[in-house]
Amino acid sequence: MHQNSYKKKVCIVASSLSHGGAQRSAAALTFVFEKLGYEVCVATVLKGVSYSFTGRLFEIHAVKSKFHPLFTRLKKLLVFRRFLEHEKFDLIIDNRARVSIFREIIVTKCLYPKSAIYLIRNYNFKNVFTSSKRVNRWLYQDRRLVAVSKKAADKANFELGITSVVAIPNPLPETSAPSFSSDLFSDLPKKFILFCGRLEDKSKNIRLLLEAYQKSDLASQQMPLVLLGSGPDEQHLKAFAKALGIANNILWIPFVDYPFYVIKKAKFICLTSRYEGFPRVLIEALSLGTPVVSVDCESGPSEIVQHEQNGLLIRNYDPHAFAEAMNRLIFDQDLYDFCKANAKSSVDHLSVAGIARQWQDYLNLPS
Repeated sequence: MHQNSYKKKVCIVASSLSHGGAQRSAAALTFVFEKLGYEVCVATVLKGVSYSFTGRLFEIHAVKSKFHPLFTRLKKLLVFRRFLEHEKFDLIIDNRARVSIFREIIVTKCLYPKSAIYLIRNYNFKNVFTSSKRVNRWLYQDRRLVAVSKKAADKANFELGITSVVAIPNPLPETSAPSFSSDLFSDLPKKFILFCGRLEDKSKNIRLLLEAYQKSDLASQQMPLVLLGSGPDEQHLKAFAKALGIANNILWIPFVDYPFYVIKKAKFICLTSRYEGFPRVLIEALSLGTPVVSVDCESGPSEIVQHEQNGLLIRNYDPHAFAEAMNRLIFDQDLYDFCKANAKSSVDHLSVAGIARQWQDYLNLPS
């Protein structure tokens, strides 16, 4: 990896370091750049640090003002600008969602140097860029962008009218998660399948999962469905499960920062999203030896799930197909054992060291 008497400095700008896959990915990225020999700093826009990271922390949200909230936002921008000018970072990596036209014009054209790198963490660009394609092209036509999946990179190249967007996946965490006692999950069944994520049906399409479970034979096999997460649609989804007649077969567990104990205990994990970026829940499950059943949504799963090798990849929006896939991993023991045996090795290339090599090549760093 990079060796030099002068230690380069990188600033990774994130919304926060808690409550979300993008935030966990930002924390994991700090270990990638530490591996590359950088002095790492994380600048957070919002309050919250739950995930392990390395380096210094600069909390933009800590800046306060007694005046109108607009003045507070302007003050934060000025304080952050002075911080960047003082630190003279060799590299700035922006991990935020960049959806406000006014703010992003200031940040991109006035705050960041042209060498800054902008990460694309979602295939749904409404969650990544402003609503104006014309503004987006103007902002990023001569900038460096890195997407977390090949499909997201291809879409960005097409929509932004540039050909320089590359794909570098999310890394797995280098450090192990804190150990949890099973006492924290005393209601956890001995055997179960798992959904782990935000309870937001618009993006996660959890209704599809509930429909598929209802159509499957899992309930009759005393194989409950555990939904681990919190979100705005929790009550709506509970009502839907009740209407389907499966409420007694479902366990709801609130969001936890480190769900790895539950993921490792699960028979397999399910993903039914309408869109993703490069879903961390899949790579983290596989790294723990837990197979996956995922829809082939845009984007990410097809670059992670090797059908009938480490899990099953199913066409999207088809509850019958998803139900059949769940049945297969329960009733076909040979298939299940094969997928489980391959799970960990299938994501070895996503280790911190592996992703560091991809960043090293992209930045043309010496070995």
